[in-house]
Parts: sequence; C-alpha cells; structure tokens
Amino acid sequence: MCITVTADKADVYVGCGSAKILKIDKEGQCEMFARITSQTSVIVGLVVHKQLLDVLPWDRELVIAYSLDSRQQVNSWHHPGVSHNFGSRMVVSQNQLVAADVTHRRLTLYSLTGQLIRHVHCTQISDSRVCICVITQKS
Repeated sequence: MCITVTADKADVYVGCGSAKILKIDKEGQCEMFARITSQTSVIVGLVVHKQLLDVLPWDRELVIAYSLDSRQQVNSWHHPGVSHNFGSRMVVSQNQLVAADVTHRRLTLYSLTGQLIRHVHCTQISDSRVCICVITQKS
C-alpha cells in the first residue's frame, strides 16, 4: 500500500503501510530502504534534502531522519499530531521542513535539523486525509 512518495535525482522513495520505505532506482529495481520499528505504522511524510531522507510515521510523534548513503537513522525530533488517516504531510521549502500537525490544526516549520521555527495555524487542516505540496513557479 503506497501512501506518499518523494524523489532524489533518479531514485524514488515510497512510504508504505506496514512501516516500510521502498527505494526504486533509475533501472526500476525496487528494494526495501528502511522499516520503522513500529510494525503497524504507515508512512505519511517523506522528503529528501542534503543526503537525508526525513520520514513521518502516522503513529509516532516524531520525524526520523535517515542517511541516504548508510540507510541508518541519524536524527529524530518530536512532532506532535498523531493521526491514523492517510496523506502526504511533509515538504521542504526554502530550507525549512514543513509538516502538517493535524491534532492542533496547524503547519509546523522546522529547520532542516529539526529545530522548531514556528507554527502557522490553519483551520482547514482536520483529522482527515491531508496532503501538502510545494508549487514552484518558473520565470
């Protein structure tokens, strides 16, 4: 069950049910990249930046950062807002990680290392399926 997706150059990362993160390379080969320790977790956020893959599981109040090279966890930080609904709840924009906090109906902005920058209240966010994205405009 594929829930969220992100890409880095020719590689595609897919967040799935059963706590799995898959990697699909440019030849189309699919392999397991990592698995969250909670077997019942669903991955609802994936972003790649600076050789890291940040992961947001739906049943843990945290963001987990993995090294793309070693596939090992290198960082994690608290992020409130557990919700057992699907969606794609994380993006990187302007060197900040933005994650939807459905519990508190807001977007939370972090530095790329997990330092809280600020909260932006958003009453349209509810405890249902939430997907956020970045739209870039070419000039």
